[in-house]
Amino acid sequence: MCAKQCRYAVLLLASGWAVLTGLAMAMSAPAHFTRGKVIPVTTAQVGVKGATLHTGDTGTPVDGMTVEIPAGALDQSATVTVSYNTGTLSLPSGESSGVFLGLAVDRVKTFQQLVTIRVHYDAKRYANTVVVGYAIDDQDRLRAVNTDSQDSRTGTVAFSTFVPLLLTWVYAPVP
Repeated sequence: MCAKQCRYAVLLLASGWAVLTGLAMAMSAPAHFTRGKVIPVTTAQVGVKGATLHTGDTGTPVDGMTVEIPAGALDQSATVTVSYNTGTLSLPSGESSGVFLGLAVDRVKTFQQLVTIRVHYDAKRYANTVVVGYAIDDQDRLRAVNTDSQDSRTGTVAFSTFVPLLLTWVYAPVP
């Protein structure tokens, strides 16, 4: 009787060890962001009526992006700066966009309405992926942000936020 119970206990122990080993391996190499230089791209004075900022065609990694600040998002006029960071991101899985978009607003820690950030990506190259947005916090950790929409026909994706942030995205393979 002990042989059968002992084999079962060893099997459970071995299975548990495999799960724990797998978890340890998955958690041993978290995403790591290394900050670089902050390069401002566009700055605008935005009031309570809101505004849409376009990065335009500047030859930077944030070309063609828009930041939509709706009416009521700010309770007073503030200077909004869209920039990019020259840092790097290492990931345990998926592929980094390599783009680190900064959204800074003087004297504002939170928006009163959701702010939408629209970016472009190569839809043909990343046809079998989901674009996942992340905010990079002050300790260089990644925190998921809301993805409003992803349009693989136009190669655009929209993220929304209630806070100014440093934003990046990862191309996660679809199983």
